[in-house]
Amino acid sequence: MKIYDWFIRDYEIFGRKIKKDFVEQLFKYVVVGTSGFLLNYGLYWICLNVFKMKHEISGYIITPIGLYFIFIMNKIWSFKGKEGDKKNSTKQMIRYLILVVANSLINTVMMNFFYESLNLSLLIARAICTAIPVVWNFFLYKYWIYKE
Repeated sequence: MKIYDWFIRDYEIFGRKIKKDFVEQLFKYVVVGTSGFLLNYGLYWICLNVFKMKHEISGYIITPIGLYFIFIMNKIWSFKGKEGDKKNSTKQMIRYLILVVANSLINTVMMNFFYESLNLSLLIARAICTAIPVVWNFFLYKYWIYKE
């Protein structure tokens, strides 16, 4: 029995059945994403406050670390990729990197908007920009990157 079994079950939302497997995958995706966010946010804070780096440089340094962590954890835990399948892993990594580039471009525009135009703090702007892609990324991971 898993610690999260008490709420991993079939659901019905707006008359549509949501299967237990989908709910479990979504839960794991959220756990991995939250862990990745905490790793990313913590490293960002360290770069800004301990190493006194500019926010742009900090973002370039921490992003690959968080992305690799999220790719591996989602592959082996959330979406249960097959180990040792080098061809499939390469295809998944290429798709993931395409999504990363698209998300990075969108993130850059959003960071400039929230920080420069709305005058939000860098840490709040970064948190918002990290959270927004969560919804579309789940479906892209499930149906494009890690699809069987």
